[in-house]
Amino acid sequence: MKDREQSTSSQPIPTGRNILIAGATGVIGRALANSLACNGDSILAIGLDSPGLSQLIEDLPTAENQTHRKFSIDATNPDQVSKLGQELEGLEIKLDGFVHAIGLTSHEPLPGYVAPLAEQTLTAWNQAISTNLTTAFLLAQTLHPHLRRSQNAAVVFVSSIYGTVGADPALYEGTSMGNPLAYGASKGGLNQMTRYLAAEWGPSIRVNSVSPGGIFANQPDDFVQRYNAKTPLKRMANAEDIVGPIAFLIGKDASYITGQNLHVDGGFTSL
Repeated sequence: MKDREQSTSSQPIPTGRNILIAGATGVIGRALANSLACNGDSILAIGLDSPGLSQLIEDLPTAENQTHRKFSIDATNPDQVSKLGQELEGLEIKLDGFVHAIGLTSHEPLPGYVAPLAEQTLTAWNQAISTNLTTAFLLAQTLHPHLRRSQNAAVVFVSSIYGTVGADPALYEGTSMGNPLAYGASKGGLNQMTRYLAAEWGPSIRVNSVSPGGIFANQPDDFVQRYNAKTPLKRMANAEDIVGPIAFLIGKDASYITGQNLHVDGGFTSL
C-alpha cells in the first residue's frame, strides 16, 4: 500500500463509491483504476491471477476510508464468476459502478484469428466471443444485485468503433495486422447489451458503452500513418483519452444518460 503518512494535500478525498473494473490490468483498465483512485473511489479490480493484479492494487493511491481490493478470477468461467458474487455478498459490498474492460484486441496473436475469413477458425471465434462478450453477460448477471444497492449505479462497457463500422482492409496492407470478424461481432454485441440492459435496469441503474478508436501500441508505421490520415484529429488514441469519457459516464454529471454508445475516436467514424 502507499505510505499513509504522506501529506493530506496529496491524498485522495474518499468519495464513498465502490467501482468494479473487470480487466483492470489492461491498458484502459489500469489507467482508469489509477484515475478513479486518485479521485477518491475505492477500486475492486477483477483480473486473472497474476503479479500485475497485485501490483496494481499496491500502486493505487489510498487514503483513510478508501479500500482497494483484488479478485483473481477468469471471467470466462461461470463458476468463478459465481464465486465472485458470493464473495461480494459476504463482504456486503454495494457497487456504484461497473466497468467492463475485458477483451481480446483486434490484433491478438491467436491462431486462426487475424486472417482472411476463410482461414479464421471456430476456436478463435469462440475465444473472442467468450472473452469480449460472454464475460460481460456473466458479470452483468452476477453484479446486478450489488449494483441495485447503490442509489446511483452506472455500468460502462468498453466496446470499439468496429462494433459500429466495418474495418477498411487498406489500413492493414503490408502488415501482419488485420481485423477479425469475431472482434467486430463481439463489440457489436456489447453495444446491443448496452441498449438491452439500459431498458431493463432503468431507472435504478444506468448502462452505457464507450467505443474507442485505435489506441497507439507501437503498431507498424504504415498502419499508423494510414490511420492518422483517416482521422480528423490526425492521431491515434492513448489510454488517457478513453478514461475521461468512462469516468464521466459513471459519474453524477451523466445522470440523465443511459443506453448510449459514445464514440471516442478522434472523429474516425464521422467520415
